[in-house]
Amino acid sequence: MLIFIVQLATGLRHGLGQLIFSDGTCFTGQFENGLFNGCGVLVFPDGSRFVPHRVSPHELHILIVFVLIQHLEKMYI
Repeated sequence: MLIFIVQLATGLRHGLGQLIFSDGTCFTGQFENGLFNGCGVLVFPDGSRFVPHRVSPHELHILIVFVLIQHLEKMYI
């Protein structure tokens, strides 16, 4: 289950918001057209954080998705 708190434009996540995953992982930051965009921070249930620096919006989305996949693999392997 995903919880998303933000202004929606055309049904996609858009603007400043918070995306909370069912395991408690939380991304707080900017979204554009449904993708992670701009700056933000990913906080895991154990309190560890991932804060990307100096990346393009496209690279940010790829990094966040990659980190989430790595996190989930640790949980279920």
